[in-house]
Amino acid sequence: MIYTRQGDHGNTKLFTGQVVSKASPVIEFIGLIDELSSMIGVCVSLLDDVDDSEVSEIVDFSTEIEILEEIQHDLYVIGAIAAGSNLEFDTKKEVSNVEAIIDDYEKLLKPLKRFILPGGDIAAANIHLARAKARQIERMAVSVKSKSLLVILPYLNRLSDLLFNMARYINLKMGVSE
Repeated sequence: MIYTRQGDHGNTKLFTGQVVSKASPVIEFIGLIDELSSMIGVCVSLLDDVDDSEVSEIVDFSTEIEILEEIQHDLYVIGAIAAGSNLEFDTKKEVSNVEAIIDDYEKLLKPLKRFILPGGDIAAANIHLARAKARQIERMAVSVKSKSLLVILPYLNRLSDLLFNMARYINLKMGVSE
């Protein structure tokens, strides 16, 4: 059964067994993680639609889909850690992986000389939206002041940079100017 009725009075239980208000900063953080993962799921669907269209002969976003799905897996681990699970997240390794992806995109993109407006292709616009949500999560992680979340901050910081470059790359591949 998916429903437990335990949250009907505004409380929920963490992995540790501790009961907290659904309005607590930790639950707010976990909710933001869920929102970001859902936004990324929309981006995956949009990119998959491009891969299934007649445009797919020109562009292939299978790498971006794979990257986004890996981010979703990372987000679930981060959410579980926030809820008190004993899952581990190797921040140094994950930051290194994200930085390598960012570097790969930067080799393909023109250097920025001005600010750009979020938008363009529908998939890129949604990735920009996910990037903004990632920044919100980063700010929330700082305000929660949990040691386990502060350790993850570098990953959250790089994640928004990765999403920014990915959105730019998608616009480039789709022929949308910045």
